[in-house]
Amino acid sequence: MLVVSLASIAFFNKTLKKELAPMEDHSFIRTFVTTPEGTEYTTTKDLMNTLAKINMDTVPEAKYVLARYGGFGSESPNTGFLITFLKDPDERLASQQQIYERLMPIYRSIPKEG
Repeated sequence: MLVVSLASIAFFNKTLKKELAPMEDHSFIRTFVTTPEGTEYTTTKDLMNTLAKINMDTVPEAKYVLARYGGFGSESPNTGFLITFLKDPDERLASQQQIYERLMPIYRSIPKEG
C-alpha cells in the first residue's frame, strides 16, 4: 500500500500542472514602519513625511498618499503606516508590483538610525 501511494504521488507530481494564482493589482501599496524603541513621535512623524514625499515625487502613477504615524491602536510613538493609492491599472504603464519594486531600493537607502 505504501509503495502504491508513493508511486501515485510521484506520478501525479510530474503530470499535474503547477500554477500559482496571478498577482492581483489592487491599486494601492501599503508601507508599515516601526522605528527603534524609544524613538520620539516627532522623529517618526518626520520619517513618515519623508516617505510620503518620496512616494509623491517618484510615483507618477499615484493619485494620493496617506500617512499615519503615532501608532495604530497601541498609541506607540515609534510606528506608522503609509498607503499610496494608485491610478486605475488601465490608466498607468507600470503595475503595482513594478512600482513596489521601484520603491524598495529607495526605502532601503534611508538610514536605519537617526
